[in-house]
Amino acid sequence: MSSSEKMNMSEKITLVSICDNNYAVMLCALLWSIKQNHRTGEPIEYHIIDDRISDLNKDRIERSVAGPAFVINWIPLNAALPAAARVPLDFSMYPINIYARLFIAETLPDLDRVIYLDVDILVNGEISELWNVDLQGKIAGAVLDPFETFDHPLAVANYRELDLPGKSPYFNSGVLVLDLLKWKKRNLGEEILNLIQKNSRYAGFPDQYGLNVALANEWTPIDPSWNGFAPFAYDELPKLIHFILKKPIYWDYKGNMSFRKLFFTYLRQTEMRRFRSRGPARRIVKKVMNKIKKFWLRKFPKNQAV
Repeated sequence: MSSSEKMNMSEKITLVSICDNNYAVMLCALLWSIKQNHRTGEPIEYHIIDDRISDLNKDRIERSVAGPAFVINWIPLNAALPAAARVPLDFSMYPINIYARLFIAETLPDLDRVIYLDVDILVNGEISELWNVDLQGKIAGAVLDPFETFDHPLAVANYRELDLPGKSPYFNSGVLVLDLLKWKKRNLGEEILNLIQKNSRYAGFPDQYGLNVALANEWTPIDPSWNGFAPFAYDELPKLIHFILKKPIYWDYKGNMSFRKLFFTYLRQTEMRRFRSRGPARRIVKKVMNKIKKFWLRKFPKNQAV
């Protein structure tokens, strides 16, 4: 074994995702896609912030991918959001669990670097390539969002009030390589929560809004193939596919159909292979419940609990 191979075997790649029981099937496909395409030998430690995933689904996921070189660490959601943190009660239909990504540095204090991935993703490339991207001294590495700049109506609509240039590049927050030492130094979790709370009327994509405003000059672009968006067509298969709109687990998915086929190709190799597509009603009910929960917490803030 060469010295470089020995180094690869000893360096650990650390990742984090947030998942609830509804998307456990997508998490299973994501983890399998990473394992299937990882060839450089580094052990993987995957921290999953667990928003009530069932024991049955956890068992299926672990039997699909877990092993000595692929360790899964389940972290309850209430342990990933500091007790003192008052999560912004935005007006979106996204679940409160999205804010847990802002406290990765506190949840995993021994880590210097991490890859954060949304759960609605497939990884077709070698994950060590993403792990080793040069952040050029910045806090985060990310890929430009389809909105592209702050002045897009759905990006940072109040950029003028924030004294930020309208043509500032706007990144997608679903794939992030983070320098946690620099993150902790700025106490960014609390800073971003406050930004979203103060500007909630503009934060249609709340965590992404806050991350972009806080990191306006502190992120570096990475290869766009590391966040390929499922609604689009590509000449070559992206190293990472991100199902940013409707998910492939629903009947009414309308993205690139070859990406949906690839999702089920990965899934059929796991212990969740018997999964069948769902109707859209379940998705709609979940979004409505997210909205109701936020309304309830705004009305009774003392009951704010995840």
